[in-house]
Amino acid sequence: MTLMMYFALLFYGIQVMSSVLEEKTSRIVEVLASSVTPFQLMLGKVIGVASVGLFQLGIWAMAGLYLTANVAPILAILNLSSDAAQDVQLPTVTLPLLSIFLLFFVLGFFLYASLYAAVGAMCSSQQDANQTQHPVTIVDRALAS
Repeated sequence: MTLMMYFALLFYGIQVMSSVLEEKTSRIVEVLASSVTPFQLMLGKVIGVASVGLFQLGIWAMAGLYLTANVAPILAILNLSSDAAQDVQLPTVTLPLLSIFLLFFVLGFFLYASLYAAVGAMCSSQQDANQTQHPVTIVDRALAS
């Protein structure tokens, strides 16, 4: 779960950074800034990308539930014996563990998405953003381990 959270935060944080940078370079932000405040703009972007992230995690969870419920037929398709089905030990995810995971995902996402959005706002090109994002990525790696 930690590895899944690390990659989701990293991937979607970089996506927020790229979208901020794209808005900035294509002058869309000038039109948007006339109708919304910068806080509303960033919050909308972060909530939108967080929704996509939670939706993708939901798809992974449903696929995991399906696979764990159908271990024996899947192993039969792979031409493995029924003894192999008994040897497969799958971890169980309880409801409190899942709720804590979702809480940490949402809080961590808001933290890292805002940091990556700040990096995107500081830079003027994608190359600058790629070089500037390394301190945020190092902090993300240090906290994941």
